[in-house]
Amino acid sequence: MYLTGLSQTGARLKFEGVAQSSTRVSAFMRNIDGSSYLKNPELDIVETKKNNVQGATFVLFAEQAGAVAPTEVEPTKPKKRVASAGARP
Repeated sequence: MYLTGLSQTGARLKFEGVAQSSTRVSAFMRNIDGSSYLKNPELDIVETKKNNVQGATFVLFAEQAGAVAPTEVEPTKPKKRVASAGARP
């Protein structure tokens, strides 16, 4: 099995690759599920063509474990300017 593409949008990762069989893709998903860094593996496509010597092509998604979603980030408050003694405005 090998990856042909990897992209990330926020905490969501997209894996594209080729595997010897769909069983290898299942094993990859189990490894993701057991990882402390990734979670929620979701298979989008696994396709095996008759004349495809390489194997099964696949696309699957996973999320970073412990990543903060954009809605969970607290907005930063602007810092107040404090005038020092003797400073002119």
